[in-house]
Amino acid sequence: MAGIVLALCGPGLANAEFCDTPPEKVLDSIVRISGENTEGSGVVIAPDRVITAAHVVTAIRVPMVDINGVRRPASVSFINEAKDFALLEVSTGGQYVIPLRSRPMEPSDTVWAVGFPLGGEQVVNQGEFEGVIEDGTLHTTASVDHGQSGGGLIACEDGRHVLAGMTTGFGAISAGGEIIRLDDYSVSLSAMDIRPMLDGSIHQAVAWVDTHEATEVSEPYYEEYLPEAAAAGYADEPYDDEILSRLGSADYYPYLYYEERP
Repeated sequence: MAGIVLALCGPGLANAEFCDTPPEKVLDSIVRISGENTEGSGVVIAPDRVITAAHVVTAIRVPMVDINGVRRPASVSFINEAKDFALLEVSTGGQYVIPLRSRPMEPSDTVWAVGFPLGGEQVVNQGEFEGVIEDGTLHTTASVDHGQSGGGLIACEDGRHVLAGMTTGFGAISAGGEIIRLDDYSVSLSAMDIRPMLDGSIHQAVAWVDTHEATEVSEPYYEEYLPEAAAAGYADEPYDDEILSRLGSADYYPYLYYEERP
């Protein structure tokens, strides 16, 4: 670690992988999405195209995208609920397009989770890439909360800020009937999964949506996970990374969690 610090701080810095906090042009391209009592986040990924999490828009007839303070109506081009991914068509003007990362992440790479938690102002939370969960999603220590689903996971590649992934959830535990968010556990759909959907090479896996009809969303639904979850405990840290890696997403709800067991 000392060698890394010296390399980053020493004179004549030429580390192509070093980036500072994302600049304003990148942050402005991570946008708020709202409609019908739903709040989420999105990323400008191409001219007039914004990506977000599928669970953000499935219950919205007409998603509204806030771009530089102007709310603009969007339509859902396609949605892949299995990947929790949706592509919106909306006028983005000359908004900067955040490029997709082209190479896999490395453990301990710096990342920034950017979005609009709890319907508030945009936040930028720094963390580290921890690894890939078995379904291909990215696990990081960047803190996220409700409302950040669909937001950007920004990383550094060749000295520039790129989109490493799209935030889809956070880790949580169930204790005493209460869902407790883990501040240092978040998951994102990877750029490697996003790219082919943008390229249109897996349209057969896409479920098209009629945005003129409201979609019914059931009461909070949580999947029951493996008994190993009970072994993690609910009060003592640290949590077992191997057990955390077994978790999956809950339908329509932007977090992961442990099912409390007797």
